[in-house]
Amino acid sequence: MIIWGSLVSAKQKCDSIRYSNILLQKTDYDAEYSPDSSLLYCNSLLNCIQTGKSSVYLPFALYYKGIAYHKKEMFDSAITYFTKAKNFAEKYNHDSISANAKIQLGTIYDMLGYSDSAGYYYEQAIGYFNTHADTLGIVKSYLHLSSSLIEYAYYDKALLYGLKSMQLAKQQSNKHYYFLTLLNTGNVYEILKEYDKAI
Repeated sequence: MIIWGSLVSAKQKCDSIRYSNILLQKTDYDAEYSPDSSLLYCNSLLNCIQTGKSSVYLPFALYYKGIAYHKKEMFDSAITYFTKAKNFAEKYNHDSISANAKIQLGTIYDMLGYSDSAGYYYEQAIGYFNTHADTLGIVKSYLHLSSSLIEYAYYDKALLYGLKSMQLAKQQSNKHYYFLTLLNTGNVYEILKEYDKAI
């Protein structure tokens, strides 16, 4: 950010694709590790969108603002921005952002105990990821949907999606998600008292 200094006006900065890319990259990184900083970059990017030529970045800015609020456990604000991100992503044909926003919405609704709403958004995301052969997205969606179905006591369906996510994570050699899917599936087997399979 410092390299821009005061050499160009705010309007010129916002008209620059390079400047918007810098903001987006900082927003992306800090959303995970420094949500307060991310919110500042999000607001700068949103301001550029209003004053410059960066409207293509709107769904991304809204999405990462949702991520930052999620990290801060400000769930109402997170829902607001993920919903906005989803709507604008669909308007600008950023389907991947829309699908990821739906996963985030599903996750928050799960945390808040609204399993029906969570399941709805997970299934919406699965549709996109299946269409675009996005295996990691499918793994995440199946895993979240399985967890949501456990809350509803739909254990057979929870096991079905849990096993699907576990198989795909193993095929992708994704150790992180494979471990999570093992825990999830083991949880279902334990509830069903099929302890030999849970081990």
